[in-house]
Amino acid sequence: DAILAYRTAYDQNKNTKQAISLYSAYVQSGSIAKALEFVQSWARSKPADLTAQRTLAEAYGRAGKLAESQQLYETLSKKLPNDAFILNDLTYVMLQRGDPGALGVAQKAYQLAPTDASVLDNLGWALVQAGQTEKGLRYLREAQVRVPNSPEIRGHLDEALKRLGRKR
Repeated sequence: DAILAYRTAYDQNKNTKQAISLYSAYVQSGSIAKALEFVQSWARSKPADLTAQRTLAEAYGRAGKLAESQQLYETLSKKLPNDAFILNDLTYVMLQRGDPGALGVAQKAYQLAPTDASVLDNLGWALVQAGQTEKGLRYLREAQVRVPNSPEIRGHLDEALKRLGRKR
């Protein structure tokens, strides 16, 4: 029902807000392929709309199309070099792909948003992946303090402690 309502609203007023609402409804319903299909169409019709392009990068990531997601986030990061959250999203995708450049991107995101839990988590995890586990642990702990119930942060923290031979 929500998808139908958002589709109707989007068809009546094809703006960014309506498009994101429809995309979110597809995602919430578990229709990741349909969400990606919709966002690809919308983003193609709005090549200058950076929100559309960012949503497409996210949709690619959700659909497991990590190379496409990374490429689009890289393009966005060139257009918006001081957007910590685009850099953080880029870091996340790079970490998923095992890209060693993730650490440099994570450090830049941290310089721009040093108190954001997701930025702290990504920097900490990038350090762990780069073999700097002790240093990464500091950022992971800070991320967990800020968002104590995040399973992803908890998982990264547990893995870092395991690599150091420590327990929680």
